[in-house]
Amino acid sequence: MKKILPVFAALSIPMILASCGTAFTPAATASKGPLVSLRLNMGLGAQGLPTGGFAVAGAHLKVKVADSAGQPVTFTDGVYAPAGNGDAFLTLNAANNFGATVLLPKGQYTFETISKDGPDEQNTTGTLLAYSKTALTTVDASTPNVRLSVHAVMDALNSDLTFALPTEDVYTNDTLDLRLHVRTSGVDGTSFTVPTSDFSVGNYSATNGTLNTSTASKLGVSVLATGLSSDPSVTVSVPVTGWVRDGDAETASVQTQTVTFTHKVISGVVTIDVMPPSATVAPLKANLNANVTVMGTAGDDRAVTEARLYDGTTLVASTDASEQGEAVSTLSFPDGEGNWTAQWTPMTAGDHTLTLIVNDAAGNETRVDQSVTVAAQVIGPEVVFNSATSGTHYTLQPGETKTFRSAPSLNIDGYNGYYAVVQQYIFDAGWWDDSNSDCYSGTTFEFSAVDAATGQPVSVNQQYASCYVGEHYSRYYGSPSGDAQAERPMIFTVKNVSNVPRDVVTYLYEVMY
Repeated sequence: MKKILPVFAALSIPMILASCGTAFTPAATASKGPLVSLRLNMGLGAQGLPTGGFAVAGAHLKVKVADSAGQPVTFTDGVYAPAGNGDAFLTLNAANNFGATVLLPKGQYTFETISKDGPDEQNTTGTLLAYSKTALTTVDASTPNVRLSVHAVMDALNSDLTFALPTEDVYTNDTLDLRLHVRTSGVDGTSFTVPTSDFSVGNYSATNGTLNTSTASKLGVSVLATGLSSDPSVTVSVPVTGWVRDGDAETASVQTQTVTFTHKVISGVVTIDVMPPSATVAPLKANLNANVTVMGTAGDDRAVTEARLYDGTTLVASTDASEQGEAVSTLSFPDGEGNWTAQWTPMTAGDHTLTLIVNDAAGNETRVDQSVTVAAQVIGPEVVFNSATSGTHYTLQPGETKTFRSAPSLNIDGYNGYYAVVQQYIFDAGWWDDSNSDCYSGTTFEFSAVDAATGQPVSVNQQYASCYVGEHYSRYYGSPSGDAQAERPMIFTVKNVSNVPRDVVTYLYEVMY
């Protein structure tokens, strides 16, 4: 079975090719005209790449540049090589913080961005995860920026249309709630989710079934199963249009592929369902006021119709959309089979009992309990930054909060050409050892900032990127957002909302965007 990770984020990593001042000509560079200094960066927002467990730190971006005649532009140490004997592409990855400064003659160029697994071209399976190529773009000293974005590349073989809830048997006149999952090619057995912004769907069609067209969307459709004695099955198909790899090339183009669901329909049989569903809640650790993922299994010999999770007598997660809201999260089955997940934020410390209630179509019900001890919040000592290059290494315990204060002499910028950025390196247990592949995924830290003088909250730009097998850190950026943010001393608060200790190094430094 394919390993599919749950959805976690939005897709379309904007990158900015920003002008770094007036045009100039390096003394050692021969060219027909002045060169323009450009900064190629991945933005602070996590956009433009696959979601569903995808970790930016575990991939790289290969950027190819071509001139107005379509001729490749090469670089030597980031500088335009007029003889065409330089590097054929630029690599953006975790090692260079997904940024590179390049020098180009002013003119018109196309920028082709290729995202593949692994940290670089020497360490990749060659799986194409995302792709884009811009139209001709003018680059000169007056160009403020060129915004690049990529589109996730889908793979029909890893995509499916399947039950929203675990289902075994389908009978005539059963209504089936189907979910469409559009995914990328697999990397080490794991496929990632293509965001809905990167594909469209045509009209659903059904054989031996009646579609409820009012429910049809990019997320799925519902269908009334009928079946025939000559063909005891129901089939639903949908054309999906998105970015598809062009054979074995490093390019992708918009293509249409069909995703199909088929299941046997039982007819002419009278049965009595007295078998209750199966259900489990996995053991877990939790911290006060910290979001935690609750997981388990549920199944039935026919079909699960509802599942709800309670904290004591309080509903905290449900499969019923009408019950979901601010205090009730979505209980879902991401793989379309028997594994469920839900989010829970305990509001009191101490002993809790989580109760999962699962129902099937016949009204049979199963209840299972899981005891959880919620740890109280831990406040760590404050760290004062005295320079923009200082780094602090520490271990942040589950639920622990640490505060970082910039010294009065060290102000944190808004935007004046540079952002002052707090960067968290979150290492695997033990130390920053590349050989340690004990990985985690999803958001593991909460981050906030206030003005040190007034105590008023300050909005921050932020990016979470979870660790990836073979890599040793996640990254988090935070800085005052918007041009109007003045320089001021700041207080940053970081909280470990995962269930295990994290080795962390925190830096405060300036970077240009």
